[in-house]
Amino acid sequence: MKLVIFLPLLVILIPMFLLVFGFFFLIVKLVVKAKQDAWTGTVLEKVHNTKRIEHNRFEHFYYLVVGIDGAGERKIGLSAQMYEDFQKGDRIEKVKGDVYPKKITGKE
Repeated sequence: MKLVIFLPLLVILIPMFLLVFGFFFLIVKLVVKAKQDAWTGTVLEKVHNTKRIEHNRFEHFYYLVVGIDGAGERKIGLSAQMYEDFQKGDRIEKVKGDVYPKKITGKE
C-alpha cells in the first residue's frame, strides 16, 4: 500500500529535484566562469534594446560590444546604471575575480 502512495510521488519529485539542481548548478558554473575570465578591450558600441512585455510595460536590455585585445568581440550585459558609466571608445578591463569590467581610461 505504501508503494502505491510513494511511487508516484517519487516519480514526480525526483525529476523536479534534478531540474532545480541542474538549474542552480548551471548558474553557479556561469558565475565561476565569469569570475575566472580576465581581459582588456575597447568599447566599440553601446546598445540599448527595449521589449514590450505588457500593454504599458517594457523591459530594457543594456550591453556593450567590446573589442577584446587580440581575441575578437564580446557582448557584455550590464545594468542601466553601469551602462551610463561607459562611452564608446573607453578602454575597459575585466580583472580575474570580478564579475563586471571597469573603465581604465577614457576615449583613446
